[in-house]
This record gives sequence, structure tokens and C-alpha cells, in this order.
Amino acid sequence: MVALVIVSAGMRRSGSTWLFNTLRQLCATQADVYSCFSNRYQHANLAPFHVIKCHDFIHEIKPLAKHVFVSRRDLRDIAASAVRRGMVLDDPEEIIPFLQNEITHFEAWRQFSTLEIPYEEVVDNKLRFTAIIADKLGVQTDVDRVERQVAELPIRAHYDRTTKLWPNHVTDGRVGTFQSTLCSKTVTAINVEFDDWLNSYGYE
Repeated sequence: MVALVIVSAGMRRSGSTWLFNTLRQLCATQADVYSCFSNRYQHANLAPFHVIKCHDFIHEIKPLAKHVFVSRRDLRDIAASAVRRGMVLDDPEEIIPFLQNEITHFEAWRQFSTLEIPYEEVVDNKLRFTAIIADKLGVQTDVDRVERQVAELPIRAHYDRTTKLWPNHVTDGRVGTFQSTLCSKTVTAINVEFDDWLNSYGYE
């Protein structure tokens, strides 16, 4: 039996872990699920569903994927979230290459995507997007229950290898928090460097 391979390929700090867990929980209503980060993927696993979490574009995984779901977010809020997590400093010299890397891999996966999920739309509409994702997968299930299961996943005192949640995973999920997190120099640098990208996705 050939597994159905589903890739959750989100930009870092774009709701990609919510997407991964939603895919995982939806598939689990149908059969056993094997889920992992891309660097740990074992294609020989016998589970009917394989859900793989990626940030970077992995050439070896792309041909295996039946579905690719991508998530994106305002680059300024990605940067702000990364700063709060301690992933980068609030400094254009660190943040610009960090964001360029996110764009490069996002755009590579996006051209093969089954569905693109904007963070700003899913924040207050998780049930709606759970239903949309289920429809794309062809899964008929109680999406209200699945949405609640994902919302109630515990944040543990240590990294959870199943859910991919860290103790400080969510720093501030609101839209537009870059205004209170990033210095004006960083915001200006992002606006100038990524003006075309931000405008093309409706981020003003």
C-alpha cells in the first residue's frame, strides 16, 4: 500500500505548526498517521497517511507529495515573532537574510500547493480553514471536533516531538505586533527590501 504523502510547508512563524497539527488530526480521523519533520522522514513507514512538516524546500520530498499546503504571513510580523522567540536579533543585518530565506523556500513550495493559507485570515477563522483543508483532502469528519482538538493541544514544559510545539511557541498571535516589537530601522529595511513581495500579497 502506497501512503498518501501530505506536506505542511509553511514559512517559519506563519501558523505552520497549527497547519501541521490540523492536517495530522484530520488524517487521524480516517486511519493511522505517521507525522514528522522533513529531516526525519522515513518513506517506508506503513501508515496510510504521512504528514511531513517542512520549512525549507526539500527536492527529495516534493515528488512524493500528493498534497502541499503552504502558509504565509506579513514578513514584518514573522520578523517580530522570530525576535520574540530569540531566533534573530532586531537588526536588519540578521532579519533581511532570514526573511529572504523564508521567501525563497515558500515560493518554491507554493508553485506546487494544494492550498495557500494566509496567517491573517486563519487567526480568527480556524474552524473555517479546518473545513477547507478537510475538503481539499477529501476527508469527511466532524471538523468542529478536530478544530477543538488542535486548539486544546497542550503546551508542555519541553519540546513535543509529536505536535512540534515548544514551551514558548506562541509569543503573541495578533496581527500587526511588529509595530510594538521591531525598531523603526528594521521595519523600514523590511519595507524597502521586500516592497514588491509585500505588495503582491496585499501587505501594506
